[in-house]
Parts: sequence; C-alpha cells; structure tokens
Amino acid sequence: MKRSCIALLFFILLYRVVFGFESINSQYPLKDPKIPDGERAVYTVENKNSTFKVEEFVKISRDKRYYIVKSITQKTIKVLKLSRKTMLPLQLDITTDKKEYKIRSKRQIEYKEKAKKDTIRIIGNFDTKYVLRGFPFENPTPLIIEFLTESEAQNSSSFQVSAHFVGKEDVIIGGRVIPSYILEIRYRVSGFLVLFKSMLPRTKIWYSIEKPHYMVKYENKGGRGGSEETRILLTDYSGWKK
Repeated sequence: MKRSCIALLFFILLYRVVFGFESINSQYPLKDPKIPDGERAVYTVENKNSTFKVEEFVKISRDKRYYIVKSITQKTIKVLKLSRKTMLPLQLDITTDKKEYKIRSKRQIEYKEKAKKDTIRIIGNFDTKYVLRGFPFENPTPLIIEFLTESEAQNSSSFQVSAHFVGKEDVIIGGRVIPSYILEIRYRVSGFLVLFKSMLPRTKIWYSIEKPHYMVKYENKGGRGGSEETRILLTDYSGWKK
C-alpha cells in the first residue's frame, strides 16, 4: 500500500512538471504551424544605418515538444526555444560579439498563470515573427500582445499592442510569387500617452499562406523620428522547390 501511494505521488508530480505548462495554456489562441525539422531561411535586413544578412535555422527537440530557433548574423547569435503546441516563448539566449569582448544574455520564462484567450505573449522583436506563425489565419481575430519584459508603461491600461489580420497579397521575390497573409501590429494609447502617438511605429508582417506560414516580409515604418525604420525580406528558403 505504501509503495502504491509513493508511486501515485511520483506520477502526479511528473504530470505537473511535464504537462503543467500545456494545461496552464491549453486555451492559448496560437497553434503549431508545423515547421519542418531543419528549416532554413535567409533574410536581408535594411535599416537607416546598414544592410546585412540573417540566416536562421529551426530544429525540433528530441522529445518533439519544442522548436529551437537559431539566428546568425556577423556579430550576433540568438537561440529561441518555443513550445510547439502553443508557440509560447520559453527561453531566449543572445550572444553579441564585440571587438574586444562578448556579451551574453539569457531569458528563461516560467508560466504560472493562464493567458487570456485573446492575448499572446512575446519576449521582443526577434521572437515575434516566429510566435505569430501560429496566428489563427483561417479564422482571424485580433490578439493582444503581452510583453514578457513589461515596463510600467506597457503594463498600463493606457498602452496596448495588438496583432490584426488585414488581408492577403502576393509577394514577388526573385521572380517567385508567394501568396501571403498580412498582419499589422497596432498600438492603442490613451491618457497622457496620446501626446506620444506620432512616435509609435507602423508595422506589417507578411506570412506565406501555405503552411508552415514562414515570414516573407517585414516592414516597420515611423517611430522615434523615423530612425528605427526597418525592412526585412526573405531571399532564400529551404522549402522552395528549385
């Protein structure tokens, strides 16, 4: 009897550790876009100060529960861990190679409370484009974005960021036509923050209509006097037929 009770307790604890995360977020609005193991994408990034290439790889963890995304530029390596079931970000490691030293940062997320059905969670700009691959494109509904690195302003009811489906468009890359969904990131402000409304960016993201909904294009205009304007365009993708 004693052994049976110990065994039962063990399985209860195991269930809470292994499945607790999924049960907490079982009603999460994002779904697995079925990213293939070994996916590779190359992007060209253009901003006011520079133009550079980004190469990104996606692997599926051995237990099949997570996506591991690795992004490589000349000076920075980012590694993101996502839940396949919910597309929730779980960990982000960043290594920046300076001329005389390296900077490493690590952010690990532990979820203790359910997100609202219309709310998604992100760490920052990098994971946004992967998290939103799980957007409910077939039955689109606006989703509020909750930042996991919230500042006092972002946590205020006077400031809200949300993702909206705004249509479809064919994106042409090197003669290749890619039918795409368009998402728009919108910023709602009220109270004294209205004074800073002109500083808010205008952001659109294009995703392939065909699964796994890889990002095709990204445009960020305005904000901070236009100094942060950025354009990202996909130039090569492992799933394209040669």
